[in-house]
Amino acid sequence: VNRTVNAIARGQNRVLLVMATGTGNVAVEQPYVAAADYIIFAYPNWHDSPNAITKGYMERVFSKQFAYRDTDKGLEGLLKGKCTFTIMTQAVGQSRGDVGDGIGKTDAIWDSYLNAYKVVDDDTAGFWGTNNLGRFVNDLTPGNMDKDYEARITKLRADLRAHLDKKIDLK
Repeated sequence: VNRTVNAIARGQNRVLLVMATGTGNVAVEQPYVAAADYIIFAYPNWHDSPNAITKGYMERVFSKQFAYRDTDKGLEGLLKGKCTFTIMTQAVGQSRGDVGDGIGKTDAIWDSYLNAYKVVDDDTAGFWGTNNLGRFVNDLTPGNMDKDYEARITKLRADLRAHLDKKIDLK
């Protein structure tokens, strides 16, 4: 977050990090979306979809006439030139990252699961006119009482930073 804020302050690419709640005011949120180059959604997995708060935010803020509109040829996304990315947590213990990032437990299932999300993410991005940069799924969160908590949370941060650095240029 600090690197993002510093990049924005230097006039570099702007990132909007959506962590479910926002302000609750569409008139306040839509200018943030309009100003962002990258829109990152961060939420926990809830029955293989965004939780209700995040989904509600998407439906209210990314509304018709702001994020998309009807045309004679069908729907047109109005957020062209912007990119979307998702950070999601879950608790199955399969892996961390995206397709191809399995840890040798059930890699084929992991890849199938993440490929299904890619279909949904690409569809949503197409609807809004944005470019889907993919997602980072964390399925290896350390427990608060784990003896190696500090090492594991440091590894999680490093993995997320490396994944974001490949997808989003904030340098």
